[in-house]
Amino acid sequence: MAADCRRCSRELALKTAESSARLGRLEEAEKALQAWDEDGRPALLNDMLWRRHVAALIAVARGDPAGIAEIEAVLAERDRLGLVGALLWTRLDLAGALVGSDRRRAAEEFRKAGDE
Repeated sequence: MAADCRRCSRELALKTAESSARLGRLEEAEKALQAWDEDGRPALLNDMLWRRHVAALIAVARGDPAGIAEIEAVLAERDRLGLVGALLWTRLDLAGALVGSDRRRAAEEFRKAGDE
């Protein structure tokens, strides 16, 4: 555990998973998410949304269309909660995920991100 702090080690697992997913290291990302899941402790809502976001990034990278739907769901929840910083990154990831299948909508999401 990072500095013997469970909260810190869980946060590190999510950061590792996200970084690995963004770098295309999907197996590493999945292992980090599994480590986070195996901790078994209840998580804060923001951390649960973060975990869902990372899992969606992995799904998108694997070509699973359910990943886009999950990013949309996380986006809606972060918007509802007013989590502006996380909302921006979620919208950028949604736009990036849509580029290959719906360029017009991807452009719209990029514009919305610029307005946020």
